[in-house]
Amino acid sequence: WSTSVPYTTVFRSAAADGKVIAASGGGKLKTISQMIAIPLLLLGAQFGSNILLSIGNITILIATLLTLYSGWEYLYKNKNLFMESK
Repeated sequence: WSTSVPYTTVFRSAAADGKVIAASGGGKLKTISQMIAIPLLLLGAQFGSNILLSIGNITILIATLLTLYSGWEYLYKNKNLFMESK
């Protein structure tokens, strides 16, 4: 919760000023990797498949790294909006 508050604040502030913050490529890849990882982990756990669990763990690691990258990218590209919202 606490990590999304600054993003939501800036997003709403920008929207109120008529500015659009587009989704980045990193954010889209993060979402795709999460959508792949979760079913793999669930299926791997359900059927006891070490292969699915391994692939799911690797994919969730990729999603985690993409989350960190896309968060940094968002902050960097919109740093001027963060300064304005203070």
